[in-house]
Amino acid sequence: MQFSLIVFFRQSKLMRPKWDEVHGSETYGNRTIFLALQKVQRQYRGKAKRGSTPGLCTSQGSTTITPGNIDPTTKRLILATERTLPTGEAFIRQFYWHPEGRTLLHYGGLLLGWNRGRYNEIEDASLKHQLFPWMHAAVQMVYKPSIESYVPVDFPANPRTVNAALDSVKSCIHLPISREMPCWLHGEDRGWAPRDIVACKSTLLHLPTWERIPATPRYFAMSALDFDPTKDSSPPTQWFRFLHQLFDGDIQSWDLIQDWFGYCLTSDTSLQKMLHIVGPRRWGKGTIARVLTRLIGPSNICGPTTTNLAALFGLQHLVGKGCSLSRAQIVG
Repeated sequence: MQFSLIVFFRQSKLMRPKWDEVHGSETYGNRTIFLALQKVQRQYRGKAKRGSTPGLCTSQGSTTITPGNIDPTTKRLILATERTLPTGEAFIRQFYWHPEGRTLLHYGGLLLGWNRGRYNEIEDASLKHQLFPWMHAAVQMVYKPSIESYVPVDFPANPRTVNAALDSVKSCIHLPISREMPCWLHGEDRGWAPRDIVACKSTLLHLPTWERIPATPRYFAMSALDFDPTKDSSPPTQWFRFLHQLFDGDIQSWDLIQDWFGYCLTSDTSLQKMLHIVGPRRWGKGTIARVLTRLIGPSNICGPTTTNLAALFGLQHLVGKGCSLSRAQIVG
């Protein structure tokens, strides 16, 4: 170390002939540099730009000040304006995390949050409403040249930083549109095919075996029943009585209605069929539609018109819905 300093000094403009004068067993220059090194107590650190935030993992002794961690002094989350990926990861970890994975997805341009066995659409404004106070309570680490150290200051939560954080959140949770609903996000559970499953309020029901497992965010579906079916339920006598009155002994129509209701409970669309019910006023078409709506769940139903379907993006509101009901009455 001392030899290197001597070499550098001899190449500088401060070099004078007296530095080569011998005093005792060493030269004047060697002795001067040795005494200077004995007084060094800390190393020189280049001064960071005022107001800057550490870009990489930086340490002050044993204190880590990496974005996404908790500042041990203030007990507040550390965020950075220039590195926003840790912001997105920390937000998801705090608000949208389940033991089996994250509960927020960005799919097909939509933000989807998992709740009651299904993924529901969330507005961007709703997520910003959640991000703003969360970021307002955070800090950023700013370098202070006077003390040659980083200190925590309030994080600048404003529309610019919130928008940047939202983009980072979407990047962390993005799911390619090539993934078709319903599907398993992280490998199949028990080998159950996604289309053999009915998502319920708190369970996933496997139709071929009637087995159940708890609802999990690993199963990606945008529709689920608002209840958990049971084998021990009593027969729907009122519904049977209504069908008897409606079809007057027409067993084929009875069976078709029952089959169609069961088909609408699943996510299977392989039959490529539509059910068209024709009848006079007060015949029972609206009652059938209301019962089916209650069975599948109002949030899983859409009611487009033929005019809407023919319009630009007319099929958009069908995405993720379990059934489409269009009421058309033919008076005879």
